[in-house]
Amino acid sequence: MTVMTRQVAQSPMVAIDDLVDGVARIAERTPRRIAFQVRDQRTTYGQLRAAIDGMRLVTRGQGMSNSAAVVAAVMHCAPSLAVSGDPRKQAEQVDAVMLHVLRDPAVQDGVRRRTVPTATGELDYRAVAARVGTRRSA
Repeated sequence: MTVMTRQVAQSPMVAIDDLVDGVARIAERTPRRIAFQVRDQRTTYGQLRAAIDGMRLVTRGQGMSNSAAVVAAVMHCAPSLAVSGDPRKQAEQVDAVMLHVLRDPAVQDGVRRRTVPTATGELDYRAVAARVGTRRSA
């Protein structure tokens, strides 16, 4: 069970669409604010929003959800996450980044609370992480 799955199972969280909206709101007001850091790579809300917007074009064209776009955007902004080569480890790391962003009070400001299904998200993250990791190493 990944970090995100465990956290979701324990309490309601914001949905992915709310995360996308929260990131957009922060990026509009303070684009240089740090969204997350992986090793020495810092990603601002402006960079994360641009990556999510770009990935949404790709994922929508493939019939995929916003969850896939967010995961792909995180992997794009922090390519060192793909270094491990282990999809489970990558999924856990992406989950940790997403939880960090979700915990930001500015992201949660004004969002609707709801319970998010656990199994679907876990499978989506692992599949996308595996694909992104494979493409980066090729």
